[in-house]
Amino acid sequence: MKKIIGTVPFVNSYPLTFYINDIDSNINLKYFYPNNLMESLMQKKANISLLPIASHFRNNNAFSLNKYCISSKGQVKSVILLSKSNFKDIDTIFFDSRSKSSNLLMRVIAEKFFKINFEAKTYVPTRSMTFEPNAGYVVIGDLGLEISTSKMPGFKIYDLGEIWFNETGYPFTFASFNYVETPSKDVISVLDSSFERGIKSLEKILDYIININDINVSHKLIKKYLEKNIVYEFSKDHFSGVDLFFSLVNDGIMNGRAKYNE
Repeated sequence: MKKIIGTVPFVNSYPLTFYINDIDSNINLKYFYPNNLMESLMQKKANISLLPIASHFRNNNAFSLNKYCISSKGQVKSVILLSKSNFKDIDTIFFDSRSKSSNLLMRVIAEKFFKINFEAKTYVPTRSMTFEPNAGYVVIGDLGLEISTSKMPGFKIYDLGEIWFNETGYPFTFASFNYVETPSKDVISVLDSSFERGIKSLEKILDYIININDINVSHKLIKKYLEKNIVYEFSKDHFSGVDLFFSLVNDGIMNGRAKYNE
């Protein structure tokens, strides 16, 4: 039976996963939106998945590999709050229905760092969405990257990765490879090989992204984003950052595990 690795349909995942099918024909790469990745593990639709950090927080049965992640140390570009208002004047936050981690990060920033009161609503971001006054809109993924790299007169773009780093000094980890049942050594080896090839072959990956993905961002800006904004390997600061995030979320926002992988 073929093994399945779950991932997300976003540009930032490609350096980690692009070569998986080429390396081992007995492993299938399957795409899910972030909110569905935990279900993919629990229902055994995937052996290992690129799980949002919020799902790791909420599920004690999920354990993370300590190698690879999708994270930022400063600006992330693809996880933003879009608004026509100054942050302190925002009284309604629309949370991106596709994401748990970015929404929790938004709550930490609003409630713990800036201490604003807001009404919470959920929506699905689109290129043609309309905007309410004094409202902020969380946008993730490729559309978030489009917005943050384009000119939108009259709008303010708040980069959530940058705010987190400025407030804490730590990277923010958005996702990492998680499992419920310990993965075999061959799966780990495939992940190692895929990342090694992917990070050295960005030009080929970029050509694929431009040809296949529905994203209105230039080759040059996507390359800069993958090379400068996204951090793919864990460090001690990453683990400290995750533990701090969990502590802040546990403090009145939502209950979950106290520390990374515990």
